[in-house]
Amino acid sequence: MLIADYFLSRDIPDLFKALSYSYNSLSQCKNIDEIWLQIKTPGDEFHHHLLYSSDFFTSFERGAFERITEKEIYLFENWFRPLSNLRDEYKWKLFIALKQFLNDKMPWEIFKDSSVREEMVRLGDWLAENDKFEDTKWIIDKFINDPDPEEPENFSGDPQFNYHQQIINGEEPVVITTVSGNLAWVIKKLATRKEYISEALNYTKILLSHKNLYVKLQAIAPLIEISSKKQWLDGWGKTPRQGQYKEFHDLTFDIVKLVKKNPKYKAIAKWLCNVFAYYKDLSTEEVEQVLNALKITEESAGLFVYFAIFRQKHYKDQPINYNNQKFEKMLKEMISDKNGYLKLQENIAFYLWKAYEENPNVIYEIKPYIELMLEQPYLKQVYEYIIEIVKDCIESEPNLCTQWYKHILSVISEYPPRILPHTERIVEAIAKFNPNKLTNIVEKLLHLWGKGAFIGDLKRLFESYKFVPSENKRWEIKEKFQELYNSIRNTNSKFKIESD
Repeated sequence: MLIADYFLSRDIPDLFKALSYSYNSLSQCKNIDEIWLQIKTPGDEFHHHLLYSSDFFTSFERGAFERITEKEIYLFENWFRPLSNLRDEYKWKLFIALKQFLNDKMPWEIFKDSSVREEMVRLGDWLAENDKFEDTKWIIDKFINDPDPEEPENFSGDPQFNYHQQIINGEEPVVITTVSGNLAWVIKKLATRKEYISEALNYTKILLSHKNLYVKLQAIAPLIEISSKKQWLDGWGKTPRQGQYKEFHDLTFDIVKLVKKNPKYKAIAKWLCNVFAYYKDLSTEEVEQVLNALKITEESAGLFVYFAIFRQKHYKDQPINYNNQKFEKMLKEMISDKNGYLKLQENIAFYLWKAYEENPNVIYEIKPYIELMLEQPYLKQVYEYIIEIVKDCIESEPNLCTQWYKHILSVISEYPPRILPHTERIVEAIAKFNPNKLTNIVEKLLHLWGKGAFIGDLKRLFESYKFVPSENKRWEIKEKFQELYNSIRNTNSKFKIESD
C-alpha cells in the first residue's frame, strides 16, 4: 500500500508511468501480488486505487487472458500509454492483448478514456511502419466509427478545444488529436502501399463524411497521399473517369465545393492545395472550380502558377479539354489585386522563382508575370524573390536581368531595405556581360548604402570593374569608380577601402 501524503504523489497517471520504469523488476518480485494507492481526502475519507496486479501481468506476458473483468479493463486502460512509451517489444504485446479485449466489443464500449483510445490508434502507425498492414487494417476497422470527436452539435468541452468551431472561424488547428484525427494519419500510412490504396480510399471516404470539420481536415492527409499515388487506383488514365479514380475525383471535388460555399474554411482550403499539387489532369472547367475555391489561401499560389503557365504543355496524350487563357488572366488579376491578396502575391513570386530554379528554360514564360509584379506597389518579399531570380539568371540573360535589377534599385530607393542580398554576384555578372550598365548600377547601390542599407562587400563592388572584358572599357569604369570613391571620401573622411 502506497500512502499519498505528498500532494504530487496523488497524480494517478504519473504513478502508472513511474511504475512502468520498474516493470521488469516488478514482474520478478514473486512476493508482490498487488500494489494499491491510498489517498486521504480533506474530509477524512480514504480512496484506494489499484496500480499493479501480478495476475494481470502474468496474463499480459503470456498473451492470453482467461477472462476479462472490470479489473483487467481498468489496468489495461491505465497501463497502455506507459507501456507503449517504453520499448517496441511492449507495443506488440499490447496489440495482442488489445485484440482480446476488443474481440466482440467496440473500443468506446469498454475504454471510456478517449485519450487512451488515441494511444491505441497510434499503435496502428507502429504496425504500418513494421509492415504489419493487415493488423493496421484491424486497428482502423475497430476505430473508424469512434465517437471522438463528438458531432459538433454535441460538443460540451472547453471552447479552446472546439477545433470544429476554430475552422469555422477561419483558424487552423495545428494539433493532431482525437481518435478520428489520429486515425486519419494511420490511414495515410496504409495508402503508401499499392495493395491497400483502395481500402485507404474507402476509409478516407468515411472520415470525410464526418460532420466535424476537424475530422474532415485530418482526412485530407490520407487524401494527399492517395493523390500522390493515384496511378494505383482502378480506373486511372481512363476517360471519362471510372471506378476508384472517379471516387477519388468525386471525393476531392466535394471538398472543393464545401470550401467554395464556406470561404472561411481556410484550413481545409490550405490542405486541399496539397491534393492538387499531385492531381493535375483536370479540364478547364475543373481547374476554374479549384482556383476560384482555393484562392482564399496563399497556399494556392503554386496552383495558379502551374495551371496558368505550365499545365498547357502537359497531358497532351489524354482527351482533356484544357485552355489556359482564362487562368493566365486570373493569375494576372491576382498579381494586380491590391485588396487582400498580398500574401498570395508573395507566394506567387516564390513559385515563379522555384519554377526557374527547376528549369531555367522557362524564363521567358514567367517573364510577363515578373514584369507585372514589378509594376505593382512595392512588396518587400516579392522583390526579394525577384532578386533571387535575377541572381540565378543574370549570366544567361544579362540584358533582361540588368533591366529588372535597375528597376528594383530605383523602386527600393524610396524603401531602403536593411540588407540587399547577392549584390556582389549580380554586379560582377553585370560587369562581365553588360558593362555599359555597371556604373549606373553601382551608383544606385551606393545611394542605398548612403541611406543605411547593407549592400555587401564594398571592396568587391568597387573592384567589379576587373570583370569587364574590354580593356578600354575596364579602365574607363575604373576611373569613374575612383571618382565615386573620392566623392564619398570627401563627405566622410573615415571611409576607406584597402586596395590589394
